[in-house]
Amino acid sequence: MKTANKLSSDRLNVGQSLYIPEKSKVVAKTSTGPASTV
Repeated sequence: MKTANKLSSDRLNVGQSLYIPEKSKVVAKTSTGPASTV
């Protein structure tokens, strides 16, 4: 049970580490666009 939880949390961490750069890429892309006034 604990091992399964650890595996899923590790996968979540990996997913976040992959997702965060993509998110910052999108933020950088939108900040250079017309939405920079927000």
